[in-house]
Amino acid sequence: MEFLVNHLHAWLLCMLITLIIVLTSCSLLGILRRRMKTDPLDGSRDSAGILFGAISLIYSLVLAFVIVAVWEDYEELNTTVMHESIKLQNVCRKAKELPGPMFSMIRDSVHTYAAIEVQREWHSFSGMSADNPVMLHVQQDLLKFDSLPEAGKKIVEDISSDIDDVIELRTERTGNVHSHVPFLVWVVLITGSIVVIVFSYFFFMPARLQYLFTSMLAGLITMCIFVLFMLDNPLCGTTAVSDRPFVELAK
Repeated sequence: MEFLVNHLHAWLLCMLITLIIVLTSCSLLGILRRRMKTDPLDGSRDSAGILFGAISLIYSLVLAFVIVAVWEDYEELNTTVMHESIKLQNVCRKAKELPGPMFSMIRDSVHTYAAIEVQREWHSFSGMSADNPVMLHVQQDLLKFDSLPEAGKKIVEDISSDIDDVIELRTERTGNVHSHVPFLVWVVLITGSIVVIVFSYFFFMPARLQYLFTSMLAGLITMCIFVLFMLDNPLCGTTAVSDRPFVELAK
């Protein structure tokens, strides 16, 4: 699945999965219609309709709540990436005021840090690695330059403060990426999807109309679940949080 997500556009993968689920749902409906020659809800259609509406409402509320929560995490991660890249840019900008060897060391370290983030963290379901110590090493190296004038020492303090912010932002980013939808929630959503689709089979109507109704219902549910899956893996595929801020820094 990871290979497909990272090598196919999200809309194409979504259409393929939706098509498979729709065909499967319609096939099961066809089997049911052949085995049941009469309307299974004959005489109780009104009561079944109320129950189906209640089940659909509960399922849709749960699905909407989870999607909104995951979308908020996705947006928060995107904001964190932008803030982290801005802090790294500030480090490079302030380092220009320092002597040549210090500036080169800091600039190269920022490039290395950004390159590691892009190469090791994006496009993977496994999430982010535990550590990227490059900027921490920069802080330690800055302590070795103790012969700077007062203005230089002030710049070093500002750079060290920005590096602290970078480390903190990366910690927040790590926590955000590792915060996935719990397995139990996935079980509830998948089970609810199956229940809603199967329940709709029992409302017999003209064959073409019922196949159309089932296709739309199964397709819509599948697309919602797919969107949730992609948002829950924010560093994968064409819908991933952009790595451009780090790519620019790595150049």
